[in-house]
Amino acid sequence: MTHGLRSLIVGLIVPIAAACSDSTAPGGNVPDEQTPTPGTPSAVGRYALSGAAGLALPALVNRSRDTTTGDVIDTYVVSDTLEVTADGRYAQRARLEARIGERIVGRSNWIDHGRLSSSTSTLAFASDYLENVAFTGRLESTGGMRVQQDLAREGNIVEYAFAKLR
Repeated sequence: MTHGLRSLIVGLIVPIAAACSDSTAPGGNVPDEQTPTPGTPSAVGRYALSGAAGLALPALVNRSRDTTTGDVIDTYVVSDTLEVTADGRYAQRARLEARIGERIVGRSNWIDHGRLSSSTSTLAFASDYLENVAFTGRLESTGGMRVQQDLAREGNIVEYAFAKLR
């Protein structure tokens, strides 16, 4: 396996290992609260990913080149859910795939949770679980949410579109 491909696969697997390492970490269980608190009342709910980078799922969210072989490695987001609770917490679960051509060379599950704060038009997510993970978003008039995030952890910020489920 080439160095670039190994780095990509390790990059996709590290969030899984971190997420699985401590199921008792603070905020591990996000309660399903129904009473909104100031600052996040309209964001409360469960959201499902409907597209990313303007594309339908599975959506290409990163493209890199293996420095040894020259192979193009594409990272796709396959699915993602985001839950926001009335106590200002969020939980996110995504599935990613790394592909060379049409061949899947790696799969990972992104699991994260943390705090959500909001201002007039911006949502700010800060992980309590994964180091150096923070991202922003905004609510849409349709009830959905748009999030700008580096889900592939390759330095490429992509916009993810979520539809509200409840």
